[in-house]
Amino acid sequence: MQMLQTIKTLQWNIGAGKIRNHDADPIITASYKNEGLGYVINHIRREDPDIITIQEAHSDEKLDQIELIARRLGYKYYVSDIFSESHIEKGQNLGQGIISRFPLCDHIAQTFLNPKYKVTWRNGEKAVSHEKGITSCSVQINDIQLGVKTLHLVPFDPFQVDPLSESAKQLFKDISKRMIDKNMHSLIQGDFNLGHRNPSVRELMPNLGDMGLIELPLSIPTIPYGEWPDRIIYKNLTPVNVKVINNVLSDHYPVVVTFGLFA
Repeated sequence: MQMLQTIKTLQWNIGAGKIRNHDADPIITASYKNEGLGYVINHIRREDPDIITIQEAHSDEKLDQIELIARRLGYKYYVSDIFSESHIEKGQNLGQGIISRFPLCDHIAQTFLNPKYKVTWRNGEKAVSHEKGITSCSVQINDIQLGVKTLHLVPFDPFQVDPLSESAKQLFKDISKRMIDKNMHSLIQGDFNLGHRNPSVRELMPNLGDMGLIELPLSIPTIPYGEWPDRIIYKNLTPVNVKVINNVLSDHYPVVVTFGLFA
């Protein structure tokens, strides 16, 4: 096989662009209260990726954060999907998207099965799991069509659900069906929200191997809690360089990967 070129990708749950002060405790959710979308944009600009996948982006009638990021960085191609109301800020929608230096086509947004997990917080408030889903596109890179997907799953730990439990099996069966891609080359990046048990994606969806999908091992946690919610899965690509930028002030760290594209 001949390597045709490399592409650089960036995965980031931006948490609505909220950041903490330098001296704030990164483990406390309330620390992330400052508006920091410009900070997020500057970090992406430094990395200069070809493809960006983003989760927990806000949008309303006036502003779509994914559109704004693409516009400020000078990327012509992007898709943005809304899946639920925001739990971060009232009056905002919560979504995800793909931004690309290369043309995008075949955009599809699919909602996952919602298990309707329930929890009662310490303050007595009750919560039910929000709608989550997957965003899919085909990216045209010269003569190669790369299938790109981004997703955001239910946070298992807050709802006290073991992702390897019988109750989660039906959910992952639904998710795995939507991860199928017709393209020879494919890339799936997102926030899998798998919690402190940190199972591999292959443990949860054994059929991924039959699809030719491989999970990229990450040695550095992708959130301050020391966990790995952010995952990278690929098919017929070759990782050349991987880094987790763990000195940022957001509640997730960006994951940047350079892949080789082979004919």
